[in-house]
Amino acid sequence: RTSRHFLDVYGSRTTPRHQQSSTSAAVSDDTHARTGRRCSVDSFSNNGEPSDAARGRESSKPVVVFLTGGAWIIGYKMWGAFLARVLVPHGVLVMIPDYRNFPTVTVGDMVLDVDASIQWTLDNCRAYGGDPNRVVVVGQSAGAHLGSCVLLRKAIDELKQFAGRNHAPLSGSSASSLESTIEMPPPLRTKYKARDIKGFMAASGPYNVVAMQDIFHKHGLDRNIVSAMFGNRLDRHSPTHLVEDCSSLQADTRTCTSSLGGEDTDNCSLLSQVLPPFYIVHGTADKTVPYSGAIEYATCLSNAGIRVSSKCYEDWSHTDPIIESPMMGDHIFHSDVYDFVRKCTEDGGDEVMVPFDETLPACKPICLSPLVSLGR
Repeated sequence: RTSRHFLDVYGSRTTPRHQQSSTSAAVSDDTHARTGRRCSVDSFSNNGEPSDAARGRESSKPVVVFLTGGAWIIGYKMWGAFLARVLVPHGVLVMIPDYRNFPTVTVGDMVLDVDASIQWTLDNCRAYGGDPNRVVVVGQSAGAHLGSCVLLRKAIDELKQFAGRNHAPLSGSSASSLESTIEMPPPLRTKYKARDIKGFMAASGPYNVVAMQDIFHKHGLDRNIVSAMFGNRLDRHSPTHLVEDCSSLQADTRTCTSSLGGEDTDNCSLLSQVLPPFYIVHGTADKTVPYSGAIEYATCLSNAGIRVSSKCYEDWSHTDPIIESPMMGDHIFHSDVYDFVRKCTEDGGDEVMVPFDETLPACKPICLSPLVSLGR
């Protein structure tokens, strides 16, 4: 067995910095627990079992599932190591799954891998000190794309079930008419609901992959390769197009009812109940995925009634959030992730999350700025 296609857990035995006594040494245990292919767990330090400290901890940590990028071809879980290095001493459990890449599989299979990793996290994070009711998903580049696909397909699945349960017009010929008008992807196999995730933050992501084909080609991904990578169905794996599918289903459902935990409301967005809040961030100097795509995606989400906010990072490149800026000690992205986790999980935790602390050793620069600039 190799470390590929495992899931890393960081921080299962780390005491948050603000909880450590002044006389004790900081526990800098970026704990790796690696999972067998997609769904089983081994621990580097405990022969396959979670630590006693994790089992017995009375208060559980918020959890970040970080989905790495890599153009669906060179993705690897270690792209998230800098994020974990900073969030762990702040009291966050970080889980970084590894999904299979092209040409071994297509994007549709990567979506299934990510979906399975989220289900695994919800089912197992408590054993590692995490709170399954405080899980936030964060994705960068291809990870932002795949995370979007998973959550939007979860929404589609639930809207279809909701429409079938509550609206007679969707039976018989009307149902077949809707299905023929909107060619939906098959249901995902997992049992969790999209709203079980408390928030989704996407950085540097390509969201309209149909419109991105020329840009992919310009960067060396031939159109035929891109088509094969997406199983010859880019629209089915395009978040922008999936939002449009969600909107079409939502338009067909006429009221928001108590079956989703809410009351009937004339002007209620059903998608705002089905999906967690989205946070879209992007660098303005991104030459790999244009910043304009993030703005269009945020607008698309908002028009569909999905809760969304956005932020631009001035003069940041495609990889600045995960590589260059952290190396220079600039942790704006990490701070934004932490603050988003606080915002999304503050009602469900045992303890109040303290403000982000840039004075921690993990936040110090690890490379001289001139060298990073040279590397750009």
